[in-house]
Amino acid sequence: MAYTEITYEKTGRVAKVTLSRPRYRNPISRITIEEMDDAFADAAEDDGIGAIVLCGQGEHFSAGHDLGTPEKQADDDARPFPTGTRGVYHRSWYLYIEHGLRWRNLPKPTIGVIHGKCIWGGWMVASTMDILFAAEDARFLGSNFQYFCVPWDVGIRKAKEILFEPRFITAREAQDLGFVNRVFKDRDEAEAEAMAYAARVATNSIFNLRMTKVNINLAQDMQGFTNHIVAAHSKPAVAARRAASGSDRGSAGSRRSTRRPTTSQRPGEYPRRAAKTDRAMAIDAIRVLEVGDDPWLAYCGLQFALWGADVVVSEQHAHRLRGAAPTVEGVSLGWTYLTANKRVATGAVDATARDADVILTRALRPRNGGPGARGVGWRPPPPHRSVRPRTASPTRKTQGVGENGLVSTLAANC
Repeated sequence: MAYTEITYEKTGRVAKVTLSRPRYRNPISRITIEEMDDAFADAAEDDGIGAIVLCGQGEHFSAGHDLGTPEKQADDDARPFPTGTRGVYHRSWYLYIEHGLRWRNLPKPTIGVIHGKCIWGGWMVASTMDILFAAEDARFLGSNFQYFCVPWDVGIRKAKEILFEPRFITAREAQDLGFVNRVFKDRDEAEAEAMAYAARVATNSIFNLRMTKVNINLAQDMQGFTNHIVAAHSKPAVAARRAASGSDRGSAGSRRSTRRPTTSQRPGEYPRRAAKTDRAMAIDAIRVLEVGDDPWLAYCGLQFALWGADVVVSEQHAHRLRGAAPTVEGVSLGWTYLTANKRVATGAVDATARDADVILTRALRPRNGGPGARGVGWRPPPPHRSVRPRTASPTRKTQGVGENGLVSTLAANC
């Protein structure tokens, strides 16, 4: 690959990758990400390389996401991402989650050198490095961005303090928080020290370095790092879906403007049913298609609807909800309420499967026989073909359909 937005060189057993668009303060575009990925892959596969250093040219390490440089616009015109919510989600996942996790798990040690401003997308890139050296003038600005690593970088309470404002943190503060390893006088000294450190690291066994890194990353993963990154990423996709449906605009036809408040509250009082309200907002515009024949599945579909989703029930199974004496307690009342408020619709499977985000295929009965399923199997709809009206084998199960079961599965997989 010919590099246009980075430079890549090898010095002894150290590979050096440099962001090289100082005119725009090194923004992170798709081209930049793909070129960095190619350089990292080359260094990872080269047995003559033992460590990798990432730097930035110019006055700043990175101004963050590329929001519209001429190169980005030309690339978007030549290689457009798919449109719609799925396209937005695919773009975000591909650029930030897929590459971010891959860079974090490179088989060789990586050292980042930060100077000047390191904003948003720059923070995401820096966070994927194993070690961070910073110049005294380095300033970090985080956000609730796609690869949401800030709580792991600076700690839970400090992340809240910083992001609630938000504000820059200095190199010294970042070092005190454990985000930055070492701070030096200026960029030149930081880069020289990083190259020297990388050279010392690279003298060790490649295999031992890899095993050490794997085990340290595994310790973090046992605490939930990767699961959190993946789950937190569902937020932009749901927000995009909600925006596309108009529910954020507060229009007369939006769901939120017509939804009744869950509880009465005085000004400034925290809602007593905030948890349920949050769940409803979280899947406000998700479409759920029910294609199974188990009454417990109908119950799960109604739970989705009560939490704010559009539920489409196949005609051949709608009678399970319409029945005067349903097998699942509470389904009849819920069905009456939701259909009256146009939250549940019936239709042919073939006509609705293409638009569904979640397809419920089978529910498991609870161990204690109570009015709640222990788990529910589901699978995403095929992208270019409709679903045949039959019960399919589940590919993933939730941990429960109670407080967080369905929502947690949706967040991790939507």
